[in-house]
Amino acid sequence: MPVLIKIAAKNLAQHKTKSLIIGVIIAVGVAIFVIGSSLINTASLGIERAFIDNFTGHVMISGLSADNVSLFGVQTPGGMVETPLVERFPEVLDWVNANNWTDSATSQLTGFAIIKSEDQTAPDKQYFSLLFGVDYDSYQQTFHNMSLVEGEGLASGQTGILLERNNLEDINEKLGTELGIGDEVLLTGVGAGSFNIRRVPIRGIYIYQSYSETSSFISYVDPQTLRSLKGLTLNTGMVTVSAEIQSLLDTTDIDSLFGEDSLFADDSLFAEPAGAASISGAASRPGAAAAVETAVAAPALEPAIAPELELDAGAWEYILIRLKTPLAAGSFIRAANRWFAEQGIPARAADWKAAAGPFSTTSDVVRLVLTVAILMVAIVAIIIIMNTLVISVIERTGEVGTMRALGAERGFIRRMFTMEILVIATVFGLIGLAGGVLILSIVRLIGFEAVNPFLEILFAGKVLKPVINPFSLLVTQLAIMLFSVLANGYPLSLALKIQPIRAIQND
Repeated sequence: MPVLIKIAAKNLAQHKTKSLIIGVIIAVGVAIFVIGSSLINTASLGIERAFIDNFTGHVMISGLSADNVSLFGVQTPGGMVETPLVERFPEVLDWVNANNWTDSATSQLTGFAIIKSEDQTAPDKQYFSLLFGVDYDSYQQTFHNMSLVEGEGLASGQTGILLERNNLEDINEKLGTELGIGDEVLLTGVGAGSFNIRRVPIRGIYIYQSYSETSSFISYVDPQTLRSLKGLTLNTGMVTVSAEIQSLLDTTDIDSLFGEDSLFADDSLFAEPAGAASISGAASRPGAAAAVETAVAAPALEPAIAPELELDAGAWEYILIRLKTPLAAGSFIRAANRWFAEQGIPARAADWKAAAGPFSTTSDVVRLVLTVAILMVAIVAIIIIMNTLVISVIERTGEVGTMRALGAERGFIRRMFTMEILVIATVFGLIGLAGGVLILSIVRLIGFEAVNPFLEILFAGKVLKPVINPFSLLVTQLAIMLFSVLANGYPLSLALKIQPIRAIQND
């Protein structure tokens, strides 16, 4: 082997130009590979860490649906589909908390709402927001990214909303208001089959320690408010109507309704309604009782006409779990789904990628595009290296023929050419690794800022901080050595076909 290395080094020195061309191609290819792999790892690890630490945990438990369920609702091609509830929620939560892998767990509802204010100077303006209905105490124990800068959190049994600071500034700018702690906003629920309005006070203003454009659209509300907006009530069935009221509803003489002796002559009917106004047409959904078609608070009418809607305090759409050992996520998910099947509970456990939904899909697409681009560069590099080696073999026909005439076997020729390409790949591969790491270090020091939400997802934050994985560097070096040997395959086959007589013919 030492003899082969000496011969290979001598041959490379004699053919400096072609050796340098091949080496530069390898070095540039390795540098591109290192940078591309780093960007892929940065995006992948950054998005994973951001969602697990701040929104999804390691495992998400949700109700069953024909479509994919994420933390942002049901992913369906068209329209809005109600997110299924976790049925037999207390049993499921007890099983989760009793599991040895569980570090912490919290429950959540997700909805969408339009935010408006009665004091806004731009009456035609409104602000769309994503709402997370959470148990504030357990949520804070599970996720630590949210920090209150003004006001207070959501105490148990207390209604209210927490707004992100930049989000609140956008709301005030768009609505022409000066909303702050203690001011009330109107939330109009946006969903499939429901239209509910609730007035809630602003309890607190928070910031994210790892701010992103996407997370700023999230507002936190108490779970009862979100249940009300989504129409998650326990009341069901037909409303019993008295004979007197039924006769009123059946009348065909509209004018008689406004006579002196009419029902509306009673001024008590015009008393201020108690409670918040609500127009509800919530459709029946998995795990929830169907909401009554219309609910308008009117104390003067008989209780049977406008029954008080009792909210389902046990209605939750998600259980988000952080594990003591992240590597145990797969085992935990399999155990949970097996237990659901045994107990007949229509629920499903999934990993953080399923919980992240469209954001995870976007990162996968970006990762795929970068991977394909890197592979294309590798293929082009292999072709160029192969062509250069073919030219080198043709120029060395006389040399190889002379060696064959002196008794060199094909095995020796094969090992010699293979050693030459391995020496080039090793030396210039290390140069490429050093160059790639140097470029990434410079980028990390400079810190390129994301100029749009898409780049924030790709950079896993506001600033690009490339991740350098030593294992990835080792794999890159081994890969370039393998690719170089493969590129040497065809030129080597040409060299092995050279006969001793060619040495004389070449002279």
